[in-house]
Amino acid sequence: MEALKMIELLLETNAFKNKKLIRRLATSKEIVKAYASVIVALEHYFHLILKDKAYLWENLKQILHLTILPITETEAKLAAYYSKHFLDHPRGPSYFFFDCLIGATAKIWDLILVTENTKDFNYLPEKLVLTPTEALQLI
Repeated sequence: MEALKMIELLLETNAFKNKKLIRRLATSKEIVKAYASVIVALEHYFHLILKDKAYLWENLKQILHLTILPITETEAKLAAYYSKHFLDHPRGPSYFFFDCLIGATAKIWDLILVTENTKDFNYLPEKLVLTPTEALQLI
């Protein structure tokens, strides 16, 4: 009998707003491993510390057994390359740089990126970027 392959997901900040996905991840730890970029952790801490609610992020990390992935020079270099895709965008490449860091993390760690903003990651292969609803279908 063949063992089930672990599904490894990199959650972008907005994916955490999908309560159905979060509930499913919390109860599917045997088949799904959840990750987040340190950029996502930064965004959550920033917003929650301002409200004196950092404990909510800590609790969520524990419930999901969430692994926070670092940014190394490898991710930084790839993110800079990805940011070139936004040279002609009215907001410019610097607006998308955090997303490019997250996308680079997904690519380097070979993870499926889960985000509501799939268009912001159109430089990644389609199979590596899913909406939360699409990710739920894998689990």
